[in-house]
Amino acid sequence: MVQIRLVLIISACLFLASAKAAISDDIDLGALELSLYGDGIYQVADHNKAEGRLKAFEKEFKGGDRKVMAERMNYATRYLVNLTVKNLTRRGFGAEAMQIKRDWKRVDGELQRVVASNSRDITTFDPWSKTLANIGWTAIGLLGFDLAHSLRVTDLITFAYTPPVIFHPCKYGAVEFGYHFTEQNPSSPTQFRGGFPTTIFWLSNITCSVGTFSAGLIFPVCGVLSSLIELGAREYLSPRLEKFIFEKSCSK
Repeated sequence: MVQIRLVLIISACLFLASAKAAISDDIDLGALELSLYGDGIYQVADHNKAEGRLKAFEKEFKGGDRKVMAERMNYATRYLVNLTVKNLTRRGFGAEAMQIKRDWKRVDGELQRVVASNSRDITTFDPWSKTLANIGWTAIGLLGFDLAHSLRVTDLITFAYTPPVIFHPCKYGAVEFGYHFTEQNPSSPTQFRGGFPTTIFWLSNITCSVGTFSAGLIFPVCGVLSSLIELGAREYLSPRLEKFIFEKSCSK
């Protein structure tokens, strides 16, 4: 895990430096985020829909099945990679987008394979983590950090570094597991999220159609509802599941 973090830190320094130069002045990021995620004020109907989806997710994940978690995280990552490829292409980075698509193809399904192997060696996650980190930082460097964060392309970094801890909680302890599963360490200088709520956000978007927003960028039209579902997952479902998984895995 130390090696993975070093790779991420070094990559972050290099790519964030270049990303600042790539920030586009033609996009009002505040307006973009408002159209994608809303203003945090929700209708009763939104709360009812979110509650229904959360109950479905709770039923799906309540057993803490590692294989289910890996499959769903891979599925969410695939969706985000494909969305990122399309937005990069729309911003004029077609060649880079195609390279990202090829890189992703090499590790699509790798997470399920590693988890199914039940290996205790965390380095088995290296192909997944390093490839996703490279894809994520490349996209961030091209779009600029601020735009990438607004579009949640930065969630690729979450999907890169959280699995080794999520699937090996006993190696890191309850606190570190909680940071990776539910909420990023508040003292961290980076702006990334916990793995489980992030997975829930993207799974919630998959069933929605995609709309066109500022500067031709595309994004799921149910981003507002998905944000509310993610909030419920982070505040309610994830802490309970986090405790259950840790105790189930580490009490043996």
